[in-house]
Amino acid sequence: MKIIKLLLLLLGFIGSFSCKKDQNIDFEKVFLKEESPDLEINQVFHKVELMELSFDNEGEWIGYIDQYKIAGDHIFLLDESQGQKIAKFDLLGNYVSEINSVGDSPEGFNKPSLLSIDESKNELVIFDRTLLKFVFYDMDFNYLRSEKIDKYYSGIAHSKSGDGLLLFPDDIISESDGFVLVYKNINEKNESILHTKYQIIPHLSEKIFYNDHSSFYHLPFEDKIFRFGPKDGKFVPLFQLMLNTDEIPEELLNENDILALQSHLLESQKNFVSFNGTEFNGYYYLFYHRDLESYNFVKINKTDFSDNVSVSWEGLFRNANVPVPFGSGDDFYYAVDYLSKSDYEKVIELMGIHQKSVEFPDFKEKLFLFKFYLR
Repeated sequence: MKIIKLLLLLLGFIGSFSCKKDQNIDFEKVFLKEESPDLEINQVFHKVELMELSFDNEGEWIGYIDQYKIAGDHIFLLDESQGQKIAKFDLLGNYVSEINSVGDSPEGFNKPSLLSIDESKNELVIFDRTLLKFVFYDMDFNYLRSEKIDKYYSGIAHSKSGDGLLLFPDDIISESDGFVLVYKNINEKNESILHTKYQIIPHLSEKIFYNDHSSFYHLPFEDKIFRFGPKDGKFVPLFQLMLNTDEIPEELLNENDILALQSHLLESQKNFVSFNGTEFNGYYYLFYHRDLESYNFVKINKTDFSDNVSVSWEGLFRNANVPVPFGSGDDFYYAVDYLSKSDYEKVIELMGIHQKSVEFPDFKEKLFLFKFYLR
């Protein structure tokens, strides 16, 4: 599934950013090289926690985990393709409740595609791609309201700077001051807040922007990183990541023919896709692909972008099946994944974790929450 999503990601392209028409955004380039330092886990993370997310019965089983969020004392898992539901667990691993597909009633949805949670407002919003609607609940799954929309979105996030949602359209939206990359939705009205002067070649199969607790956003292929300012509600350019000086030639940034871009990507074997940024103790922490199945974890000095450390995620955990995180908190990364009995035993041995015994029924995997606390 990950390989398919990453291959589909290669079908998309976004041009250079400008906040408004003809107002370019400058990004300082951060050059990285693949390194394999002989680092131990405790040199990167001072603590790793592993917790079983337990189900009381088979009816609560989660299929493919498409998205997850930690909010308050709970974790919310979105299963779009199999269970078509959002399940809620406490951070002790206990199943709490779920909300599942309930049709086209005002409070209903058929295919929950995107999820965003604002803990301060006690609000959870689901985007349903089939019914083209937002459905709002509180964090206990009590229905609040719903809103019909007329566009598809590849990403949604609460703005954190007040009421409203950030909406990332996944097709070409043209306005007088450029092509829209981000809307802010307030009281069911969209205000465009980030533009590009180049056309966006759309793709519908993968989120273009990734957001986490720290409100970082990523522009693929050019590998530019933004932060959404929590106080002023503006996008702030951070830097452009460069792997072995590999970048898209400037002449291709104006190219409307996707085949020319695809040809360049194949010839250059460019597969540098970063995601999941967080900021802690004077450093930015990011992941990037070395190939379709391998990831590097990088630590970037935010003061002068020097003395960076890049290490293979698989090498860091010495071939144990430890999932790559897709979420972050203030000082930790978290991941959710299924483990078999043998994988579980390898992980706890590698990490030196004193875990209580977990029983695995025959031919069954169990669901676990990982938390990696940054040093």
